[in-house]
Amino acid sequence: MSDPLAGLYRTLELNGVAADDLPAWFGEVAFSCVDESTLDEIVSLLGSAKGEANQAFWSKVHHAPRTEEGWQSLQYIGGELTAETAQFMKRRDKEIVELIRRRFPLQEQVIGLFHK
Repeated sequence: MSDPLAGLYRTLELNGVAADDLPAWFGEVAFSCVDESTLDEIVSLLGSAKGEANQAFWSKVHHAPRTEEGWQSLQYIGGELTAETAQFMKRRDKEIVELIRRRFPLQEQVIGLFHK
């Protein structure tokens, strides 16, 4: 198991969350742990559990920008957030979204029909 996945499972344990009933916030945390080596296991975990995490995860993917202009116009804000950190977060989110969309092209084609 990779370090991000071990951390993800540890987050469940520390928060007393059962792995078969995942709250929405966990979908957001899981999204941030996605990379080439973790994507399949994360999607499997979220898809097999009850709760709102799976919907939160896919909502983040499906509502992300679909064009370079969209990504450029996206703003990340927060009280202590620096411009450099915001750019890093935007770049990382874009990489994750593009990885997921490449791995699940059929789902992306169906969702894409609603964004035209």
